[in-house]
Amino acid sequence: MEKGMMDGSIALEDIPRLWDDKFEEYLGVRPDSDANGVLQDVHWSGGAIGYFPTYTLGAIAGAQWFYAVKKEFPDLNEKFAKGEFSEVKKWLNENVHSIGSFHSSLDELLESVTGEPLNVKYFLQYLNEKYRAYYGLGSA
Repeated sequence: MEKGMMDGSIALEDIPRLWDDKFEEYLGVRPDSDANGVLQDVHWSGGAIGYFPTYTLGAIAGAQWFYAVKKEFPDLNEKFAKGEFSEVKKWLNENVHSIGSFHSSLDELLESVTGEPLNVKYFLQYLNEKYRAYYGLGSA
């Protein structure tokens, strides 16, 4: 949609209907209003076109760092359940926050920390584990 907005192939007045159509196509429900549909996020109204994919990139990178931390702290989920986050915070400070700006790209930072560039397999693993547990589906 954003590409179409920028190249003029989607007219401004068609955006709410197109949003609702795609929402229904992808998720099986139709927003009940523009406030719950096309206007549910502030990025477009603030001029931040092309911003949505950065959330996905952040989630993919976050999952990759999560599994890197889990290698070092196998009982991480149990610690999280107890509200214990200090080891993860320390790990992130030492391995990501303190060195992030020294790298020229996300891939370079991820490779230096996790041993590989951005890799979607960790995000897919996270989703698989989360939703299998949530819906009681057992392991894959």
